[in-house]
Formats: sequence, structure tokens, C-alpha cells
Amino acid sequence: MADKVLIIGGGGRENAIARKVAQSSHVGKILIAPGNAGTVSIRSKTKNVSSSALDPNNNENVVKYCVDNNVDFVIVGPEVPLANGLSDSLSDNNIPCFGPSKSAAQIESSKHFAKDFMQRHKIPTARWKAFTDVEEACKHIETAGYEALVVKASGLAAGKGVVEKSLREAGSTVVIEEKLEGEEVSVLCFTDGRTIAVMPPAQDHKRLLDHDQGPNTGGMGAYAPCPQVVDGLRKEGCNFVGVLYAGMMLTPHGPRVLEFNCRFGDPETQVILPLLKSDLYATMMECVNGDLSLSLPVWHTDRYAVGVVAASAGYPGPIKKGCVIHGLKDLENEDNVELLHAGTTLKKISDSDTVVTSGGRVLAVVGVAQRIEDAQKTAYNNMKKICFDGIQYRNDIAARACTYVIKTKALTYSGAGVHIDAGNLLVAQAVGKHSSVGIDLVAMCVNDILAHGAEPLFFLDYFATGKLDVGKAKEVISGISQGCLMAGCALLGGEYDIAGFAVGAVERDQVLPRSESIKPEDVVIGLASSGVHSNGFSLVRQIIDSCGLDFNSPCPFPTNECLQSVTKIGEALLEPTKIYCNSVLPLMKDGKVKAFAHITGGGLLENIPRVLPPGVGVMLDATTWNLPMVFGWIFGQGNVATQEMARTFNCGIGAVLIVEKGVASSVLDHLKGFEQQAWIIGQVTKCIDDSRPVTVNHLQEVLSECARKSDIKGQQVDKVFANGLAKRAKICNGQIEEQENSHEMKVGVLISGSGTNLQALIDRSLQQDSCANIVLVISNVPGVQGLKRAEAAGISTRVIKHKDFKSRLEFDMAMDAALKEAGVELVCLAGFMRIVTGEFVRKWNGRLLNIHPSLLPSFKGVNAHKMVLEAGVCITGCTVHFVAEEVDAGAIITQEAVPVLNGDTEETLQERVKCAEHRAYPRAMELLASGRIKLNDHNKVQWM
Repeated sequence: MADKVLIIGGGGRENAIARKVAQSSHVGKILIAPGNAGTVSIRSKTKNVSSSALDPNNNENVVKYCVDNNVDFVIVGPEVPLANGLSDSLSDNNIPCFGPSKSAAQIESSKHFAKDFMQRHKIPTARWKAFTDVEEACKHIETAGYEALVVKASGLAAGKGVVEKSLREAGSTVVIEEKLEGEEVSVLCFTDGRTIAVMPPAQDHKRLLDHDQGPNTGGMGAYAPCPQVVDGLRKEGCNFVGVLYAGMMLTPHGPRVLEFNCRFGDPETQVILPLLKSDLYATMMECVNGDLSLSLPVWHTDRYAVGVVAASAGYPGPIKKGCVIHGLKDLENEDNVELLHAGTTLKKISDSDTVVTSGGRVLAVVGVAQRIEDAQKTAYNNMKKICFDGIQYRNDIAARACTYVIKTKALTYSGAGVHIDAGNLLVAQAVGKHSSVGIDLVAMCVNDILAHGAEPLFFLDYFATGKLDVGKAKEVISGISQGCLMAGCALLGGEYDIAGFAVGAVERDQVLPRSESIKPEDVVIGLASSGVHSNGFSLVRQIIDSCGLDFNSPCPFPTNECLQSVTKIGEALLEPTKIYCNSVLPLMKDGKVKAFAHITGGGLLENIPRVLPPGVGVMLDATTWNLPMVFGWIFGQGNVATQEMARTFNCGIGAVLIVEKGVASSVLDHLKGFEQQAWIIGQVTKCIDDSRPVTVNHLQEVLSECARKSDIKGQQVDKVFANGLAKRAKICNGQIEEQENSHEMKVGVLISGSGTNLQALIDRSLQQDSCANIVLVISNVPGVQGLKRAEAAGISTRVIKHKDFKSRLEFDMAMDAALKEAGVELVCLAGFMRIVTGEFVRKWNGRLLNIHPSLLPSFKGVNAHKMVLEAGVCITGCTVHFVAEEVDAGAIITQEAVPVLNGDTEETLQERVKCAEHRAYPRAMELLASGRIKLNDHNKVQWM
């Protein structure tokens, strides 16, 4: 007879366990306490048990329920019941339980116990000390002989750790640990107390926001492909049965254990169990019976799983519950996708059971595929089908494991469609900055001459144009002249394409490279670049286009000049190429340089080998030099593979010197005297693989960190909303400053209600690349939520009640006066429940936008959703348009389509269309504010 199983818990982990256990032929019925909306009926085997019928934190109550309901087997998901001794109580009553005893669960419930245990059994971990006295703890942080920067609660802390004593009893004892650096990995195993069976390693993403920013959470997603602990616990009388989970850090000094958990991880379980090929329940039973070796788990070795967690607005803080979740049915029949509920429940709405949010982490979408990038794509493509008010999820789950991230295939230089690049000319022409291309031209020539040890003597330029612009020509030639002065060579001629060549001279016995003298243990010195050095512009252009930007957009990454908010992308990219003649030539004449490699097209990987002899390579360490932010932005925004970065760009190293180890210090001192930034970045080695003479260690980690720092959008949102900061912020050189931006268009928004579209406009305007600055929100109704949204963002508000005026025109003119007083240039109607007069429309013609909840010109006017359903159409959506005197007849700017689903009501359709509105309206605002579109004299949208 098939078993009746009780699963304790109600999150995504328990949903994943229930789905897998339900596949077992040994199981007939599964009871889940308390469960969630996703565990109501799995394979017709599952049933939720309400908290009133079973309290998981009351051991006696659980035992009684099991006896009364003939439960054959209990699986405990969360850690708290295990720490409370539930497994012991069940075992005492001869009820098999998959989960460790209370004494064994101390490995998680007490970090003090766990650290002591690791120390006793020589398990590598961070250096640490436990405290109950705050002053002693602070003193230790200041005086410890290591970076004592990690503070943890000794007790359970809901998977989030602790930074202050805000988790009640969890903070009564704190453990202060050494800060470790490296890649984190979760390693879980099944154990019966003696035998262990390791699961595929997984990686959790704890931070709320992309690039590991924001507050700690219980986990926002994961991906997946130690005997002494079990033995040690057994020897100490703590028999461990169940899942042992080790959180590990792969440091440069080897693996270190961060913590142990006594149960399945969440969200790791959601991506590990889809990879299990064998019967999960059979493995669990044999763990409890002490015979795990009889039913070792079998795993799919040809697939990956990526899980993305959707959370409620406000998580990990206070959240709003009861939001209707849309799009769940769209995932029911999808192949290679698992939808796992966590904080969900069923609520009666219009006499039908509707799934609504009930917790912080709401659900997870798991994609499974033979390649991790395909699994990631599947997860995100299906997550986009889910919609509820305030939904938030990370966009970079598994990014570190993929050669390209999320939506787009990794970009390559050759994939940009070029082999010879004159891209800097196009950038210069786009932004009107021409002098730098002249310097670049000289630099490319004289630095190449320098690679032969030659001193440049003169440079001949060539300037061709289809239409002579004297100002531009003067600027280009001026740049060429400046470059020649920097290189110490004469400019011949001085006659828009540009070309040129340089001539240099060198003594025969000083010609470089002296490749035959290069040997292992020689030192590689890197000379700092100023930026991209005019290479890879076609790839950069493609990335900029994919971001919806252009070369005149505000620079989206921190710049060296501390002028990010007023610097254009094109201007930042045109930072002139460094010329190394003055600083390097004296070293060459002194015979201290064996080789000089100019890092141009081909990057580090293809330029350095040109000066190396056969059988010799170089090993570089990317942590030894400063990487300019532009490369982090290119890497992150373009999803460019690490090898492609090293093959296309200089990555912060404009040139390389190879010198004897004994003269390296004097070479660096000499370069410092010329204010030339330089570092020892590696050494010459024997080359094992002739096809890969250059190895750049740690480049991916450095690029990822640089990408995180250059992600000013995430930094800005954190800062603006922290502590209710009520001023607009922009970022300058990576730092957030409160300031005005003269390039922004001032926007006014008219509302009448909750202001959800207003919030979408505010959120977009606060992004660094926004061209819109919302300066005023006017409501015709006092006390509405939209006013509170504006005030929370530091935006001025006005209440102008239409009932206080004798006519519509007087009311409209009062609003017009308020808008003009605030300097408003663009007006957005966002849930404004008044029809404006023709006079108001004419005053703001071409600068007045509205959004309508249908695909215009269909279904104009009020009750659009009702008309859509009555017409039986398959697709609806929303339209942002210029306001005209005729209602809903203005020129269309942008639209978003939304499918009409079987069983849709006006309410459910409205919710999904709202989600589309929150994407479309900000997009339209930016198009107009940036000057990319305008309303022409024929009342049509004209693209600029």
C-alpha cells in the first residue's frame, strides 16, 4: 500500500519537494502543512493542511496529527521545527522523520556551536570569535589581526544573516568572522549518518538587486550543475539524518566553509531537484533506515537548471499582500519549465479561487536545458509572463556562469560586422568633438614605432572630406599637431577621412623587440591606458544601440573627469589615446626594455604574443591594475564574453614592457617621474599551449566587479529611496549627488487617483540616463495615493479642485498657470479623470501626453476593457499618444500588446494592461523628453 507523507513547510522549497515526492510510486497521499497555492493538488496526491489543524512549531500537535491521520513518513522543510526537536519527538513515537535530531541541528541553529565544531574537526573556515558583550565585540573588530568585518547572529536568522540586533533572539550572541573573498557555492548532500551522497553544487543569489546589490534576502535565485562533518557529529553523539548543506567560499587559499545548514536550501532545492533522475522518496526512506547506500540518488548530468525568484514590493522589509497574480496558466503546459509557489495563497474573488500574494518571496520560475544559457533564457522568458502589483526580481541570475547574459547573445567584435574600424570618426562626428581623433591618429602610429625601439622623427597627415567645414578641419589638424608635440616629432604638410604615417629612427643595436633575450621570470609591466584607445568602436556602437542610447546620451558610467552628469557617452569614449614616447624612450636607450607591445586592435591576447619568442608566454593578473569603468560597462551591458574583452580591448593596459626582474623597480620609479601610471601585472612563463601564449587570471572577477560599480542605475535607486531621501539625485564619477541637470526636460503630471502610472514615470525619471525631470504633480482630488507617491520622491505637489471653479476652462487655466510657474515643458495625464478643454490642448500642443487602455484607434473612450471583451478580440493593450481636441484621436507614440485570455474579466484584463502601461508610458516620456520625436505640423509623430 502506498505511503501517506506529511511535508512540513509552505515555501518554494516544499513545493519542489512535494512535486518530486509525488512522482514516487511508493507515495499515495501527501499532506503539506501549511502549503501554498501551488501545493493544493499535485498529481492529485497533495492536500494542504491549515495552520488551525496543525501547528508545525508545536511538536505534540504534529505527533498527534500524524497518529490520528496514519501518517507513514514526515519530511521537514524549514530549520525552525528541526531546531525545536521535532525529529526527536516523531522518532520517540516511532514515526519516521527525514531531518536531523535537535542536537545535530545545532550545526545550523547555533553558529557558535558550528564554528567550535569546525575548529575541533579541522574543517577550514574563516577566523572567528563569539561575543555576548557589544563593547568587547567592537574592540575585537578594531584590533583583530584580520579583516573582522562579518557579523552574524549565533542563532537562526531566516537565511539573511544579521547586521544589527533586529532579529530578536537570533542576536543574543554574535559571531564576528574574517571577511573572505571568492566565489560562493552551496554543496548539499543526503546522509544517513554514515554514508553521504553529494548533490550537484548550486549557487544562491542573496542580494535583492542585480550585481549583488541591495539588502540581504532569503535568496533571489540559484543555479546548479563532507565526510568529516557527518563522522564528527556521530562521534559527538549527534546522529545526522537528512540533508546537510555547506555554504562554501572558494578563496584564493582554497575552499572555506561559511556555514552549515541542517535541511534543504531555499532556493537551491528548486534548481537541484529538477536534476534528480531517481526516486527522491526512496532515497529519503533509506536515509532514515540507515541504508542510503542501497538507494543512492542518480542525477541528470546533461542538463542545467536556473531558477528566478519573484518577490513582493518592499521585500525584504514590510510587504503588501493579497495582490492578484496573473499569467500562471501560461506556464502550466510549458516544456522544461517549473513554476514553484512560495508566498501564495487562494482567495475568493468573484466566486472563484484566485491566486494572490501572501509573502515576500512569491514564486520561482525554473528553466531546465542542456546549456545553462538556455536554461537561463527559459526561466526569464517565462518569468515575463507573470505579473502582479509590485513584482520585482533580479535580472542576472546565473550571469556569472553564462558566456552571455539574459536576453542577448554575447556580442563579439567580428559580430559587429567589421574588421577594420574607423568607428571613432563616426563618434566624433556624432558628438562634434574632433580634436581627439587627430591625437589618436598620431598615437597609433608613434606607439607602433616605439615597439621597435625607434624615436619618431616626423608625421605626415592626410585629411579628406566631401564638404569642407573649416571649423572641423581646424579642430582635427589641431589634434594632430597636439599629438605630434606629445610624441616629440615634427608635423609635415598640414594639408572627413584622415590617415597618416610616422617615420622614426633607431640605432641598429637597439632595435626591439629583443625576443631572444626574453626568458621565464622576466617581469611584465603594464602602462595605463586612458580608455578604449579608438579600438572596438563598432562593438561599442552596437552595445549603445541595444541599450536604446546614442552617443549624445548622458554617460552611463563613471568618468575620470567627475563630470558624468554632463558628459556624453561619445565624449567619454573619445578620451585621446595615450602616447608613451617621452616616458618610455629613455628606458629603451638605457637597454632596460626587452620588448614593448602596443595594445591596439586584438587586445591583450593578440598584441603581446607579437614580441614573444616561441615556447614562451606571459601570465597576467587582472587584480594588479586599475580597470577603467568604461570596460566594466561594456562587459556588463553588452554581455561580452571575458575572452572577447581581452581580444578586442586593452582593458586598461595601453602598452606592455617586458624587463628583467632586477630592473623592474627602477623602471617603475622612472615611469612615476613622468606621471605615467604603471604596474607589475605579470611575468613571463614557459608556454605549455602555443595557441594560448597569454593568460589573464581573474579578469572575469575584475570585470564583474567593475560592471557592478558602473551600474549606476542600481546605486542611484538604492540611494534615492533610502531613508526617504526627498531630493532628486544624479551620479557624478560613481558618487550620487543632489543636483539639477540642465539637459533634462521638466515634466508635470496630472492625476486623480492612486498614481500607479505616475510611479512608473517617477521610477524612470530617477534613472541616470533619463532626460525627464518630474517637477510638479497636480491632482484635482485631495488626499489621493498619487500625491503621497510624489511626495515620497521629493516632487512638489498641488491640489487644484475642479469643483472650486465655475467652468472647465477656468479650472484648466488654473492648472496651466501652475504648470508654467513650475517651468513645466511636458505634461503627462496619468489617470486624470477630467477631459481637458480645447484651449488647454492648444496651449500644450505637442507637449501633452495621455495613455489609453486599448490599442487605438480601436475601443476609444471609457469602458475600453468591457468593449474588448464584448468584441471577442484576441489582443488588446495600451497606447500612449499626443492629446488632441478629439478624445483619443492624437498621434500615436508607442503601444504595448496584451493577450486576451480565456476567462478574462474586466478586472483581470485591467491588471495585465496596467503592467503594460507601466512599460509604455515611461518609454514615451523619454522619447519626447530626449528630443527623439516631436509632433509635426501635420499632427504626425516625426522621428528626429
